[in-house]
Amino acid sequence: MDVKYVFLNGTSEEEVYLEQPAWDFYFTKYVSDILKNFKMESYKPILTPIQERLKLQNYGARKLVELVDYIDSDWGDDVERAKSILGYAFHISSRVISWSSKKQQVVALLSTAAKYNATTHCATQVVWLCQLLGVLHHEQKIPTTIYCDNNLAIALAKNPTFHGMIKHIHVKFHYICDLVHDKVVEVQYCPIGEQIAHIFTKGLKTYVFMKLKKMMGMESYDEFGLREDVGS
Repeated sequence: MDVKYVFLNGTSEEEVYLEQPAWDFYFTKYVSDILKNFKMESYKPILTPIQERLKLQNYGARKLVELVDYIDSDWGDDVERAKSILGYAFHISSRVISWSSKKQQVVALLSTAAKYNATTHCATQVVWLCQLLGVLHHEQKIPTTIYCDNNLAIALAKNPTFHGMIKHIHVKFHYICDLVHDKVVEVQYCPIGEQIAHIFTKGLKTYVFMKLKKMMGMESYDEFGLREDVGS
């Protein structure tokens, strides 16, 4: 009986029902095809993915994840508006997890001010990353170290008493002073030759660039011996 024709032209007095297709057959075939693709036909099925009544054990204290940052800034290298470029690289262990290279929002009248502003910008990122690590159960028990290669900017972050030098700096950039006081961050000196953030703010000689790249944990295909494999 053409059910569609009947309902379009009147009312049917006969009972109409639908028969469910044999889904078990299609599902079984689907699962079988997956097992075959992964060569798992001979594997035995289990009711649960892990052993029943399995007790978890604590194998010692969780290793401390220490967050470290390198911060740098040039001074007025923007040819259009004389703004400075800041760069930073956050490390956990020996690997970089977050980095940035961007133009500062304001014009710095001194090179120290450019470094100071960049350090404050970086400190705000420290607060966010510490909150993220806390969610991942890796709370930072010690202040996060920010490495800067300008001693005067470090002194300003620890004790902003040079009124004649900092009176032109916007209030928001003094936020780092509170973070240093509350032991959220600590700013330490880093020699210029070991300042990883230079790679984000300056044009470098080849050997310096390669050195800083290696310090960031970056390796090339040649160093891993993979270029031949990729070519083949």
